Amino acid sequence: MRRAPWTTLFLLPALLACGDSTGPSVLAVNYVLTSVDGQPLPTGIGLPEGFVLQERMLWFGQSLDGWDAAEEMGQVTIRSRIRTPGGSEDVSVTDYSFVLRGGILSINLCPIGAVCIAIVPQELSGPLVDGVLVLTELVAGRVGPTYRYHPVLPE
Repeated sequence: MRRAPWTTLFLLPALLACGDSTGPSVLAVNYVLTSVDGQPLPTGIGLPEGFVLQERMLWFGQSLDGWDAAEEMGQVTIRSRIRTPGGSEDVSVTDYSFVLRGGILSINLCPIGAVCIAIVPQELSGPLVDGVLVLTELVAGRVGPTYRYHPVLPE
């Protein structure tokens, strides 16, 4: 059977979309931070003097196959391991809320259940690019460091 030439015009955009640079449309369950403003970990970028970020993980609890959906909301757990100026390590595990809207993930950096000052909003926000979360810290509208998180693949 031979296809009409006009069907190629309709199929070509669909095939080209498969190689879209935005990567997969599924938000993975776990992500590990690999760099802050282009610097690999460990780094002190974005932290007070003498503190060093050793490790940070994001855990969404379930994968979301709705990256292009109108809106998805949920909870993300952020686990950070930071070396203090005295040489000890602090590990924090905190739950935050997130919204996935129009291909942009926004994590509200006010912990769930905490009372935060609404006039100074703080969030991580950005797209999923080639499977990597590229999140920029925004504090009261000011742009802070950019964090790159890679998915942790199941074993």
